[in-house]
Amino acid sequence: MASRLDRWSNALADVVESDRRLACNGCGRSVAAFTRFGGRPTICPECGSRSKERFVLALLDEGRLDLRSGGRFLHVAPSERHVAARMR
Repeated sequence: MASRLDRWSNALADVVESDRRLACNGCGRSVAAFTRFGGRPTICPECGSRSKERFVLALLDEGRLDLRSGGRFLHVAPSERHVAARMR
């Protein structure tokens, strides 16, 4: 029963969100929706960036992460190509 409710709520969320276009700050493209992973819209269908990667990119874009030349930054998921490229 619970899994059926989850599927219905996900389907309803997809319909409600389908009239909005979203912008991915990883690739800069406009998408109809992010691909669901674990029941939540997480992955950009165009570039594959995940929500945590887009969050770090937003912090960088807003100047909330100060990356000084020669400074250090601990990034625990270096496989995120957009963040790694922006930090270089």
